[in-house]
Amino acid sequence: MGLIVIRYGEIGLKGENRWYFVKRLRKNIRDCLKKNGLSGEVRSVGQRVYVQVEDVERAVEKLRDVFGIVSLSPAQEVPADIEAIKAEALRTAQRAGLDARQTFRVESRRSDKSFPLISPEINRLVGAYVQGATGARVDLSDDADLTIGVEVRRGHALVYGQTVKGHGGLPLGTQGRAVALMSGGIDSPVAAWLIMRRGCGVIPIHFRQSDVELAKFMDCLLYTSPSPRD
Repeated sequence: MGLIVIRYGEIGLKGENRWYFVKRLRKNIRDCLKKNGLSGEVRSVGQRVYVQVEDVERAVEKLRDVFGIVSLSPAQEVPADIEAIKAEALRTAQRAGLDARQTFRVESRRSDKSFPLISPEINRLVGAYVQGATGARVDLSDDADLTIGVEVRRGHALVYGQTVKGHGGLPLGTQGRAVALMSGGIDSPVAAWLIMRRGCGVIPIHFRQSDVELAKFMDCLLYTSPSPRD
């Protein structure tokens, strides 16, 4: 089973109601997996959602369209030990094909404040280890060929080399429903998509004028519908 780490954004600002939004997000993730024939375990760990699934690549492709997800990363879970983190970071670099012709950087987060090293120290130690083994140059800018992410949590650490952007927003189904009048053009499906991104389920209505317009509407409907459909 592979691990996918899912990050959400403004859901984390919901205070006492946050549990409701996170619960709905987990449900939508499960629905998305089921709809696409994928089986997996979904659970919350701190301010992250962990998804354990067999087909990680396909799951990432589908889950990136679930509203409420800001980004997601296939990750490896290792003990919260700097030597284990360094070893996994090197394996991540090797899987990505990092060599002396390329650049990389390490970005770490330490949510477990009892971990003896602070984030800049983790970056330096892990970066030096990867550089010594691969010969790659360090580039701390966004132009680096590879960014190795490290998240130190209580009892374990996560190491990843890929971050896939999601649509963000709020989980579908948390804000009631809206009716959208759909034409055959692009404006109405974009408006419906934006409403759905704010957590509203959309009931599309189309007045058929011709087979051509109906075909355009059906294409727009398929484009607008995220995973999962509410």
